[in-house]
Amino acid sequence: MSLFVKKFGGSLLKTTIDFENIAHYLSVFYQQKHKLVVVVSAPAGLTDTFIKEVQNHHFPKNNEAFNLLLSLGEQKSCALLG
Repeated sequence: MSLFVKKFGGSLLKTTIDFENIAHYLSVFYQQKHKLVVVVSAPAGLTDTFIKEVQNHHFPKNNEAFNLLLSLGEQKSCALLG
């Protein structure tokens, strides 16, 4: 049994099919009883969308709420991949 760390960037996380393909890819490792650490980025373009929204609403940057908003993309990827 080995430990694998797999990182998937936003360009790989665009569509439902992308998430399904990654899940299938990871399931092969899991079925072989390997340990996995999976790291995902926000889906392609989502972080940029959040930043534009912050600019449009004059939301203060670089504070706790701003950082929380930007982390939502990664949280979305985690939920969809799970």
